[in-house]
Amino acid sequence: MGLIALIALAGCGHSGVDANDLSGVYVRSFEGEFSVGIDTLKLVKRENGSDEPDQYTIQRTLAYQKIIDGEMQVDTLYKHQSWRGMYDPEHQILKIRPSGKALTVDKERQEISLGEGIYHKIKE
Repeated sequence: MGLIALIALAGCGHSGVDANDLSGVYVRSFEGEFSVGIDTLKLVKRENGSDEPDQYTIQRTLAYQKIIDGEMQVDTLYKHQSWRGMYDPEHQILKIRPSGKALTVDKERQEISLGEGIYHKIKE
């Protein structure tokens, strides 16, 4: 009986969730000769008319540490960017305005690509 209740509750958690909604937090880590860090994208769907394409606010935060003469520096540096984008579900691309950047979306794998960087979804 308890197992049935648990299954019923688990199924209820996703009602009302839009399967096409890309909202969530996506991260990628990187390590190179001159720095190591984490790059984070937070996508939030904006409310708009039902006939309009899905629009998103995107917050990008880059946290990194420099490597100088082979030694990692103590200070963590941050860069913040704010973008707005429009999702094209047919081509699975989130077009960033006005920069012209494009985020490629892979919903099955819950990943977003920006250039060669691949961001993995870590939370809704």
